[in-house]
Amino acid sequence: ACSSSWHRGRQLHDTEQPRHWHLGEQPPRERVMAPVAGQGAQAKEEAGLSDLRAALHTPGPVGLQWLARGYGGEDRCFLSFLRATPTPLDASAAASNIEGTLAFRQDQGLDSYSDSAAVHAALDSHRLRRFLPLSFPGTAPDGCVIQYLRLASVQLRELSAAPEPELRGFVSLWLETALQLEGDSSRARGEPCPGSYDVYDCQGASMWRLFCDVRETRGVLGRVMAMGEAHYPETLYRCFVINASSVVASAWTMCRPFLSVRNQRKVTISTGVPKELVHALGGEAKVAEMVASGATSASES
Repeated sequence: ACSSSWHRGRQLHDTEQPRHWHLGEQPPRERVMAPVAGQGAQAKEEAGLSDLRAALHTPGPVGLQWLARGYGGEDRCFLSFLRATPTPLDASAAASNIEGTLAFRQDQGLDSYSDSAAVHAALDSHRLRRFLPLSFPGTAPDGCVIQYLRLASVQLRELSAAPEPELRGFVSLWLETALQLEGDSSRARGEPCPGSYDVYDCQGASMWRLFCDVRETRGVLGRVMAMGEAHYPETLYRCFVINASSVVASAWTMCRPFLSVRNQRKVTISTGVPKELVHALGGEAKVAEMVASGATSASES
């Protein structure tokens, strides 16, 4: 059995530079997050969109409008599913995945919520919320929705012990809250939201306990990740694991197989807070606000 008495994550001094574990080749951001450049690629995406619309038989299946609303519009919704297919821009596979997602949404009752605030309220009132006290502290200057989770406050074993239907319901509310906030950001900015910045903070967490918890709940974590991959493609813009030790990189190797290569390349693990994240959020003050939101969320839970 794993002991939880292992050292806590080493904190960086102000004079130290954070180190990063590169999880495979880290391609330029535009290759991962944005449409592939070039007129030929753009023409292929336009053709894929046309084929997908035809495959879904306009006006589309029940629930499609609400799904598209969460993505900030039909084009971003359809392109997200097209880019996430094993063979890029496979309209038939994307249509099948969308129909599966709509069935999932109906099963979880996600289309019954009137707006992002209603979904968020349902998430906050869920019984399992206290085991995963994440926060949504606003948006970044580029429109990305910020998700922040202090790993020291997460109780993975309690989450994994919940009945499967209850856990699926909770996770669906988490993912749906983020999606609808992205839709809100898109409408506020008048352009598609790039996705979310997911920040997992290891500050104060027992690294060895975290490793053991991940190992023992790996099956549940895999099902949670698979749910996001299947029904919320391309909603993640970047994932930052901060204030981490090398033990976290070892834990990541157990979770990585559950994510697509495209999403794996969006993950960065750092021993501190990388400058890229500080810049993305809009400065040190915004980072402090984010961290404070996590403390508030944990105390409320």
